[in-house]
Amino acid sequence: MKNIPYLGLTHDQFVKRLKESQKAVYFLRDYIESKGFKTYVPELRIAPNQEVRADYSDEIDLMFYRKNGDEVRVEVKQLSNYFNETNWKYNSIIVNSITGYNSKEIKPDVHVCLSKCRKFAAVIDNSNLDKWYLKTVYDRVKKRDLKFYFLDKKYVKFVKL
Repeated sequence: MKNIPYLGLTHDQFVKRLKESQKAVYFLRDYIESKGFKTYVPELRIAPNQEVRADYSDEIDLMFYRKNGDEVRVEVKQLSNYFNETNWKYNSIIVNSITGYNSKEIKPDVHVCLSKCRKFAAVIDNSNLDKWYLKTVYDRVKKRDLKFYFLDKKYVKFVKL
């Protein structure tokens, strides 16, 4: 049963992608810590099979603490395209999948999308939540149409890391 595709991915493919995505989380954690902030990354728990995968899903990728002690919950996305702080070639950006976002009991305060080279990031905070819109697009990895939240790039902060 382990290799029966779920949303276009076998369990082995899902685990491989999960472990790769965790590298992006650790990269961002190290960057945030280098700026003097304390962080917390929950232990990665990997489901033994796809039937119980939902029981292992995480609520957050990363949390950091502002100087006043406030928690900031961060969703980390590693993108497959290159961009910099002035060159995002699309009119909008994918914030998150509808299922990925809606499944979280406590929503992230910010989404950080890393450029493939990890020298730049697109930062989306919840101040523009009312500007998010749903759009169905074909997911090349999962090989099917899926709904995603999008945001016009004018509301995104592109930064050099």
